[in-house]
Amino acid sequence: MVLAVLLSAALVLFGTPATFAFADEAEESSAASSSSEPAPAQEEAPSEAPEPAAPEPEAPAPAPAPAPSSEPSSTTNDDASSQDTSDASSASEATSSRNNLSTETEDSQAAARAKNVEEAQRAYDKAFDAASEALGQLGSMAELQANLAPSFDKLALAWNELEAAKGLREPLDKERKECEEAIKGFQAELKVAKEERAEALYGLLLVDKELSQAGQDGIVAVLVGVSNATEAETSEYLLERVALAQAKAKEAADARVEKIENNIAAKEKRITEIEAEIKEVEKKKAEAQKALEEVVDEGNIAAFEIEKLASQARQASKEAVTSVEKLSDKIEGVKDLKESAKDWDLASNGVRADALAQAGLWYDTVDSLVGLEGAISYGCGLDFALEEKDFVAKWGPAIDAFFVSQGAPLQGYGNEMARQAYVYKVDPRLCAAVSIVESSGGRYCIKPHNAWGWGAADSDPYNLASGWGSWEEAIEAWHYGMASSQTGLATTPSLTAMGDIYCSTPIWGSKVAMLMEQISGYVVPQQVVVQA
Repeated sequence: MVLAVLLSAALVLFGTPATFAFADEAEESSAASSSSEPAPAQEEAPSEAPEPAAPEPEAPAPAPAPAPSSEPSSTTNDDASSQDTSDASSASEATSSRNNLSTETEDSQAAARAKNVEEAQRAYDKAFDAASEALGQLGSMAELQANLAPSFDKLALAWNELEAAKGLREPLDKERKECEEAIKGFQAELKVAKEERAEALYGLLLVDKELSQAGQDGIVAVLVGVSNATEAETSEYLLERVALAQAKAKEAADARVEKIENNIAAKEKRITEIEAEIKEVEKKKAEAQKALEEVVDEGNIAAFEIEKLASQARQASKEAVTSVEKLSDKIEGVKDLKESAKDWDLASNGVRADALAQAGLWYDTVDSLVGLEGAISYGCGLDFALEEKDFVAKWGPAIDAFFVSQGAPLQGYGNEMARQAYVYKVDPRLCAAVSIVESSGGRYCIKPHNAWGWGAADSDPYNLASGWGSWEEAIEAWHYGMASSQTGLATTPSLTAMGDIYCSTPIWGSKVAMLMEQISGYVVPQQVVVQA
């Protein structure tokens, strides 16, 4: 609603830049055209002083009565006439000089006023263009908010699909474990059955041997359980009966062994089937993971566009207001423009705040999927659910590749930055991006190894800035400082909001966002699925 009113007002206020003139100049021009009298020369001194003019002649006194003289009277009359003529000529020249000087002065003043008007017009046009740009950016932010809005629903859907894919894996893992446990049990039974079968076979052979070698009734009686040999039909009969009994025992043992072996084979076959099903499930899960990451990337792009445009709009608004404030109130319409500038500056801040709030909500939503609380993360929260080694393997090389592209002295410290980012839950791209903005990646440090301008407040940058003994020490200290900051850095919902604290230049957030996007472009896709 604020934006609609603002844009409507812009059409009225900024419809067409006009050409303006100083009010007092118009009055002076009117006066000059109504009179042919030159301005008095003494009103404005010329740049170079003219030669002194002869004084105005005074009225002649009454001539005295002629005195007797031997000289002709004509001599005296000629001298007086010559003097009068000389005085009149000098007066005429002085008047002409003043008239010329006055004309030159008027022309100079007119030229100066024209130049001032021209400069004022250019300044006004610049302010008008800045205002129009700022207003246009506000409209663009509304469009970017509309672009980001669908990402929330897409994110929820993609996450649910990933969770569903994970759910397919759980029962398979459970069944495979049960099969493995069953196989262990069957293997124990198989061992016993094989031992029993071996004993039956051994007993059969032993009885056969004993019966074939026995020559006395006592041995036969012991073997067959009768009191004497006469109670048995023949030794061959006894051998057959005993052999048959042992054979049955062996046959039962064989059947048991076979059954157990079949059970083991069935479980092993099922495990093979489960492995194939798990591969399919893993494929579905990888696809769901990829789809989720694509949704996150899409949302991050929209959120970062809001970040960049919000910073740029604030910069344009600030410049426009400053430009308008410098204009002279003598220019027609400037007072109204100044009031309007203040109004749309306030409105722009409101629109920026709304857009940034949505971007911040997006970051928090991504983080919440993996239960990430209190992280300084701007769209990469899912990665904190990875194992540390996987996290470092993903972001360390990407940061180094980025530093190489920038020719930054910090190249080679990507893994260290990623490791500390994981420990302190700080966006892994942030440290590298800020170092480029503040020191070209460690090339121009205010204090030793301070690539981030840490502590360098505007009031006394050098003396307040921190310094460290090594890059490793500095990287860890910076991450710790960000995570434990009491100035609001640890809780900023957006990069732009962080910039309002970290740096006095409104465009800071935009620069950091663009660099973080570049770092993301160096990430090599990996087959790693986040674990909630």
